[in-house]
Amino acid sequence: MRTGGQRGVRVRNVSSRVRTSTPAGTALKTSTATVVVVVSISRPKHLYAEPFVLIHSERHPPAARPAVELTDTVTEAFIDFPQGWGNRGAIDALFAEHGLNRRVRTEVVAFGMALELVRSDLGIAFVPRSTVTDATGIRVRTVGDADVRWPVQLARSTARSLSAAGRVVSQAVLSHVHDGPQKAGGADRRRCPSCDCTRVAVRDAPRTPW
Repeated sequence: MRTGGQRGVRVRNVSSRVRTSTPAGTALKTSTATVVVVVSISRPKHLYAEPFVLIHSERHPPAARPAVELTDTVTEAFIDFPQGWGNRGAIDALFAEHGLNRRVRTEVVAFGMALELVRSDLGIAFVPRSTVTDATGIRVRTVGDADVRWPVQLARSTARSLSAAGRVVSQAVLSHVHDGPQKAGGADRRRCPSCDCTRVAVRDAPRTPW
């Protein structure tokens, strides 16, 4: 992430050590960070949400179907993250809401590994659209009755003051989210330039850290 040329600011990627289901409060209490971007189904401060898509190998039988419904996937072998991860919980909840069961054959802890396994036709997966960084050999599908989204929020510690670095990072994040508004239904809806997500923010939300 670029921070507008600010010196003395270091952005550290801790995604490999923090589960997507880790509560923001827990992550902040157990680290030295004053502000973090979290992905979960809670709502500290909503930034944007992107849809999950179904991915499978171009050689997989569903590739010949013009459309795929959720019921078409119940006999498939799924590739997913371990139980307790936020993205796994979102898809488990989706199937439960439809009264369906599925079989998770392989568990991974990285989207890159999920893509490689799908590309090798070892299973299918539901993943956030932006994580499909290389769709070579992969069919990316929208499932009509599987409208589930991956929310991303910004969280800050209430136990300590926001540091100068934290202010720079939060301003950069909020500024990115607020760029290019498209008004719709009382809220600003924006199409992310890097994926197919929709950012939603309150129309009068402040650009400064909260």
